[in-house]
Amino acid sequence: MDISLSEHLRGFLLAVGAGVLLGALYDVIRLFRIAFQPPKAHVFFLDLVYCAVCAFVTFLTALAACKGDLRFYVFAGEGMGWCVYYLTLGMITARFFRWLFNKLNRFIWSPLKRLLCWVKRKILGCLRRFGAILKKIMRKLKKNLKPRRTMVYNQTNMEKPAKKTRSKQRMGRVKQKREAHQAKEKATL
Repeated sequence: MDISLSEHLRGFLLAVGAGVLLGALYDVIRLFRIAFQPPKAHVFFLDLVYCAVCAFVTFLTALAACKGDLRFYVFAGEGMGWCVYYLTLGMITARFFRWLFNKLNRFIWSPLKRLLCWVKRKILGCLRRFGAILKKIMRKLKKNLKPRRTMVYNQTNMEKPAKKTRSKQRMGRVKQKREAHQAKEKATL
């Protein structure tokens, strides 16, 4: 294929423009990273998407610049355009947006976060108090209920069997075992 020098120059300038465009796209991704500080897995997938977009833009640039032929000046032009954007306008925008995000964080997000934490503590305190009051009410309701066997018309004090405590129950079991052992001994003699 015979391409004139002016077409090569036009293709090189087109590649430089594509490189600047890719640099601007990288700057948008970098601003997203500065603003939201995503986890490493999200950064990895953002980088994969960026590489795929770069490959697609390089393909389109090669199609437009030299009818699909891969020429070194297309890659060199994109690389130069990316570096020109990154080292000039990219550094300025990164510094500006870091400053802006720090100010927003300091004067808007941090006070808003503290306010929301304060509201959360107040709401949780009210719910705890409400829960404590509800527990007291439930305990009183349980105390006011009468056992079924004492609710016979006008008889309120029926005799209740004495409650055995654990120690008395344990002593009863020990006594039963001792008597059973003694009975076995007498049977064997």
